[in-house]
Amino acid sequence: MSGGWGVVLSDAENTAFRQVLVGRLGGMGIPGQGIPAQAIWFVLLTIVFWVVLNRTKLGAHIYFTGDNLEGARMMGINVDRVKIFIFTLMGGCAAFAGTLANMEVLYYWPTLGGGFLLRTIASVFLGGTSYFGGMGTILGSFIGSIIIGSLETGIVAMGISGFWVQVAEGVVIVTAVVAQAILRRGRAPT
Repeated sequence: MSGGWGVVLSDAENTAFRQVLVGRLGGMGIPGQGIPAQAIWFVLLTIVFWVVLNRTKLGAHIYFTGDNLEGARMMGINVDRVKIFIFTLMGGCAAFAGTLANMEVLYYWPTLGGGFLLRTIASVFLGGTSYFGGMGTILGSFIGSIIIGSLETGIVAMGISGFWVQVAEGVVIVTAVVAQAILRRGRAPT
């Protein structure tokens, strides 16, 4: 729709929509102070997804489908429906994250957020989600996200080049996948 060009979103600057998405809570009117709304969204979505994964039949179906596709099918789970639901949910979450990013900078650029994939994957793997499927928790991903965000902030605060943030995130991914492969091999029947 934008023809690949960026669009300034300055009309949204002082709207309630932007305040709800990326405003600050408890800043007492001081710009830049208070709890970012993104942090609140992060906690709320973590709670909602935790409940869905751990307290509903859908959550069990998601885990079964991720662990063993054919086994889930044999148990009577509609694997195609679960996969379509998860892909749709992830698309909605990606759209929500994109909306948050656009509202934060008040500028739409078609490639905004392209650099977030590495840190997202690092957060999820560091949180214990298996590359091989069927394992992982929302709480683990939540903690992994906090660790990766702290790592990034620490590297930048030390004055080290942003390039090293990506190196650190890459090392986290490789280490997590190797550790999971070793642990998985240790659990395999002999």
